[in-house]
Amino acid sequence: MKWHIKNTNKDQTLLEKLLANRGLRDHRSINSFLNPSHKNLYNPLLLGDMARAIERIRKAIEKEERIIVYGDYDVDGITATAIVFRALKKVNANVSYRLPHRIEDGYGLNEKFIREFAKLNVKVVITVDCGISCAREISLARELGIDVIVTDHHAIPTKEPSDAYAILHPRYKNSLYPFKDLTGAGVALKLAYALLGDSAHEFTDLAAIGTIADIAPLLDENRFIVKQGLEMLQNPKWHGLKQLKYYAGIQDGDKINTHLIEYRIAPRINAAGRISHPYYALQLLLQDDGGKKVDDLAKSLDQFNSRRQSITERAFAEAEEMFARSELATLARQKIIIAHNPKWHSGIIGLIAGKLADKYKLPTIITNETNGYVVGSARSPEYFNIIEAITSASKYLEHFGGHAAAAGFTLKKENLDKFTDALKSYAKKITPPDSEALIEIDAEVLPHDITFETIELIQQFEPFGTGNPEPVFLLRNALPKNIKTVGKNKDHIKFEIEPSIQIANKKHMSEIARHSVNPSAMPIEAIGFHLGEYAQKIEKANSADIVFNLQKNIFNGKTALQMNIIDLKIN
Repeated sequence: MKWHIKNTNKDQTLLEKLLANRGLRDHRSINSFLNPSHKNLYNPLLLGDMARAIERIRKAIEKEERIIVYGDYDVDGITATAIVFRALKKVNANVSYRLPHRIEDGYGLNEKFIREFAKLNVKVVITVDCGISCAREISLARELGIDVIVTDHHAIPTKEPSDAYAILHPRYKNSLYPFKDLTGAGVALKLAYALLGDSAHEFTDLAAIGTIADIAPLLDENRFIVKQGLEMLQNPKWHGLKQLKYYAGIQDGDKINTHLIEYRIAPRINAAGRISHPYYALQLLLQDDGGKKVDDLAKSLDQFNSRRQSITERAFAEAEEMFARSELATLARQKIIIAHNPKWHSGIIGLIAGKLADKYKLPTIITNETNGYVVGSARSPEYFNIIEAITSASKYLEHFGGHAAAAGFTLKKENLDKFTDALKSYAKKITPPDSEALIEIDAEVLPHDITFETIELIQQFEPFGTGNPEPVFLLRNALPKNIKTVGKNKDHIKFEIEPSIQIANKKHMSEIARHSVNPSAMPIEAIGFHLGEYAQKIEKANSADIVFNLQKNIFNGKTALQMNIIDLKIN
């Protein structure tokens, strides 16, 4: 792997380097980043047709008209639905909800639901995390006397929903909204604020889950939403989230961070929509009482997730076997991976696409067949905008939607070959970056920089995620000792670095003393997952250069500094 040190300015402190690496140089932007608050929230009325949408909702409430909140089956869509539904309930709206079934209904609005709503005398439909690509269905709704308020964040297609009553979208042409990267749950939260004022803050934890799960950049307003939401999730107000934490193995004292949401909470919410029905997840988030129903729903999500993992593992193994028979040179030449298997479950083709895209560093499209149609899911590395690629071949599609990194679509089987050829032609025009992985390093540090004070400095930059990665450091000429391999297959490496730690103040000294650790002899622990192959080489070497994240490790009541190794070079 190649290493690139982003900041080599010797006149800057470590804090100044980390801030500069994130483009934060003036006092206002630095304070806003390090201390996000309600002051960072933008006026929701800047979001396009917000005033018009609120006026229509209030009119519906006054006339006791029926309102339907129509969402999506992923985490962002489910949390967004929960936010808008709960907000409308608080103002006594006559409101209910609908979520599409991934296989039976597909993504977005469809004619079946619109006609059902008309028969039920629904007068207002509010879409969340969908709708911007549903012009035809929205026109039908208008013909049937239904006003559709679109709240969405996905790519805006050429054919816009001109018959929508209102469109709330941060990138829509009439939007003055300063921040363009809100998720579906983020837009839903803004609608709640416009409707309820500051009391909408109680939904921030739901918006945080949707924002993290949709891999949105954790900058600007998203940063405030996630930071506040994570704090609220330490002790959730919603009974469903409390029980979901239990089944996800999250203890009461565990610090809730983006990693726990991304890998434990979100997959369980997502699993319902992937292999069953998203109603299970939504109903869990809408429970106002604890008890057996909450436990049954949370347990169901946990079971769905286990089943989803098993199905995904088998399907990915089949995909790996398929590409093992292909020469990597062929894949690189085509610049895109496209695979079709009618037997793969629609709920997991996106996961397969994501795994292949990560492994081969190429845009990946996986398709199967459902109800006589080909359904596809796409994932892409940062350099390749997958929704633009799909849009270029949209004449072959029935429906499509998504954003730069992920998208989905439906097409007739007879158009699959034409669509595939069009995408391959498009991909050949895009030049991938250097195939050798590049590790971006924030700064080079010395042993005396590896302290609990540095840990506190790093914590100021949380939460970490897209757009705000965890700081990465380089320590040169380290002298590892007590080198060993660990793990079931001995494929991880663990060692210690000779202590050169300067305890800068009594606060850190007292913390260490409280945990019965002798600060003068405290080693720096280092662990490298899947780097066990380096063990013998390090033992024979004079020293090693180490790229790492710095974290605090608490084990058996003792606190120690820990270097999580990303890469090594032997000297």
